[in-house]
Amino acid sequence: IIEAVLLSTDVPLPGSKIAQIVGGCDARDVQEHVESLNARYEQMGCSFRIEAIAKGYQMLTLPVYNPWISKLHKARAESRLYKMGGP
Repeated sequence: IIEAVLLSTDVPLPGSKIAQIVGGCDARDVQEHVESLNARYEQMGCSFRIEAIAKGYQMLTLPVYNPWISKLHKARAESRLYKMGGP
């Protein structure tokens, strides 16, 4: 459930907010589940982790993938400019 919630948002969510959404747990339980998920992601060689940032948790890609993510963002920006009548 925590994984699904984090995949559905683009902003960091505090552990207490995640616990409230999940129900039946607290922020400490959320932290334990996040650690377990991250261990599984690492074991599976996934390109992402759940990171604690801005007083919350967010699903993020690993830094090694930044060059490709940057290309994606650049392509999206260029596509928007083109649709708006740009070059």
